[in-house]
Amino acid sequence: MTINSKSSPPSGKSGNSTPYPTALIHFDRARQELALASTVDEVKQIRDQAEAIRQYIKQQKGSFEMQNQAAEIKLRAERRAGEMLREIPRNPGERTDLTSFQDGMKLITYEETLKQNDLASITAHRWQLEADIPEDKFEQFIVETKAKADELTSRAALGIALKLRHEAKKAPTGEATMPDGLFDVIVIDPPWPYGGTFNAHAHRIESPYKERSIEEIMMLELPSADNCILWLWTTNAFMHEAYHVLEAWGLEPKSILTWFKERTGVGHYLRGQTEHCILAIQGKPEITHEAQGTSLIAKATDHSTKPDSFYELVESLCPGRKLDIFGRRERKGWEVYGDQLQKAEQ
Repeated sequence: MTINSKSSPPSGKSGNSTPYPTALIHFDRARQELALASTVDEVKQIRDQAEAIRQYIKQQKGSFEMQNQAAEIKLRAERRAGEMLREIPRNPGERTDLTSFQDGMKLITYEETLKQNDLASITAHRWQLEADIPEDKFEQFIVETKAKADELTSRAALGIALKLRHEAKKAPTGEATMPDGLFDVIVIDPPWPYGGTFNAHAHRIESPYKERSIEEIMMLELPSADNCILWLWTTNAFMHEAYHVLEAWGLEPKSILTWFKERTGVGHYLRGQTEHCILAIQGKPEITHEAQGTSLIAKATDHSTKPDSFYELVESLCPGRKLDIFGRRERKGWEVYGDQLQKAEQ
């Protein structure tokens, strides 16, 4: 699977649509290389080369079958890397019997491995989630995706991993359950993992909801219609993670609404005056007009409660069945999922 001078993409004239020759995609050989690879670096090279080939075939309008062949190698490499990363000690004092993670007499830790391989922690985490997919289910995913002539993607594999984890952690009896059916409009204010209790440095009070890890938030199964518009609330502290959450959910971010609270809040480096709501879509949802700006000025009330004017804004823009996930109160025209639900005044 190695890309050398003979297998580099042709530089020909503009418009040259000659794809990689089929012979360059050595599927069986690539799988053998993965089986023999003993370091994350070796596996990552195979993965990156497979992705480079897939992108080139796609750009040159090569066959979909060849694109998926390269994509399959990439996916298998990500799973292999994930398996290896899981076994690497997180702390210098931890022991391991895997000599592949030792550099001479020095034990290479997880963080050092990520740094040496220029791997972002979120990427490493996602590869480990892919590695968690049972072998039979992963092979079934490969076969069924090819049979349907769909594109093999890491996002689809990640979706399977998150769904399996969600099924393994069913809500206990008495916990609120998600409403039945699909929704055209979803607002969600996740219980981001700030720490759960008052923090003297960040000056945060305890969240009204049990906080969840980023992984647990990614595992949420959203009852979204094929054409859905979603509003994801976040703060400055979790803006980066919010985009990875949207990617895990299979949604495409489009814009950001910023809520100015008309008062200065608390914070460690800068005192908070704003919260942000990322507008993301799935499919082609309907939006009634595009005159709304990216700012919302409204007073803050109870902790984590969003202003009524926000919901009025969403109602004016987004027709269809509406769901408020982790909402704090009942609202006419909306269904609400959450354990901290306050009954609407009669």
